[in-house]
Amino acid sequence: MAAIDKELTIAAPPERVWCALTQADEIGHWWTNDLNATLEVGALIEFRFGEWGDVVVRFEVAELDQDRHMR
Repeated sequence: MAAIDKELTIAAPPERVWCALTQADEIGHWWTNDLNATLEVGALIEFRFGEWGDVVVRFEVAELDQDRHMR
């Protein structure tokens, strides 16, 4: 599978961005509230989008470096 890399600059402290990407309640503010997420390496995170016809997107957490990097 091809990798998708996206880089953007956000005018916010790294800690704030980290929370927006890793905390279920924060993710709900900008993507979906219908998710199962455990933030640990090897965990599968599942995002559901019923409004798009029951679309489910799954990611595996491969790396974590608090406030710096998530893959």
